[in-house]
Amino acid sequence: EEAAADTATMAPPATDVPAAEAEYPETKPAPVAADSIAKGPHYIKYMSYIKKTEGTLVYYCPARMLENTDNNVSVTITKAALKQAIDDLEKRVAATTGKPSELIHDNITGSTITIESKMKVELKYADKDFQTIYKPEYDDQIFDGENDMHWDWIIKPTKVGNLQLSIILSAFDEKNGRWIAVQTPPKIFDIKVQVDPRGYFSKLWGFFGDHPEWLLTQLLFPLAAFFYGKRQKA
Repeated sequence: EEAAADTATMAPPATDVPAAEAEYPETKPAPVAADSIAKGPHYIKYMSYIKKTEGTLVYYCPARMLENTDNNVSVTITKAALKQAIDDLEKRVAATTGKPSELIHDNITGSTITIESKMKVELKYADKDFQTIYKPEYDDQIFDGENDMHWDWIIKPTKVGNLQLSIILSAFDEKNGRWIAVQTPPKIFDIKVQVDPRGYFSKLWGFFGDHPEWLLTQLLFPLAAFFYGKRQKA
């Protein structure tokens, strides 16, 4: 159901970078964009010194969820203006979840930020509240100066009530070689989620979805055998 950004590992191609430039920082996040990797480590080094860029962070997270159901959470960092960033994320989530745009739009929040050359986005929550179904291969990505960066998760609430998620945004400090908090806007985006219990039939359907073999062996096959026997007698 979820379409995550493709990650590739490729050997660096031949490059004309002088020998004096052959070394690059050991500490670097693994970029998600395949074209960044294809250009090799020298490209990564040059990208790490891109100047700060004003941009936007937008995230999608349903304000209401049902207990024990899969839910998508998505974050995008982009150079686009806030309105365009929200529209783009709305289309992206609609394509991956199949939900109506109006339901998605009301659950998207955005803020202007300063985009650094290396950005990290983490989704935090209590283990007793949510189960992780899918998470990005990398928390950190390199900004190439143009292309959007995306992070996607699928989580399942395991209890009913008012729960909280937090999106934590960090940037890499090249000078000191460590990750630092992005102070303005606030580095942590707290999200309140209302989790409702599922009804009986919803829970039953969810059980069938989680255990399709039970549906086949205990219900469909016996029913098929029953009707086949009646037809043979007739």
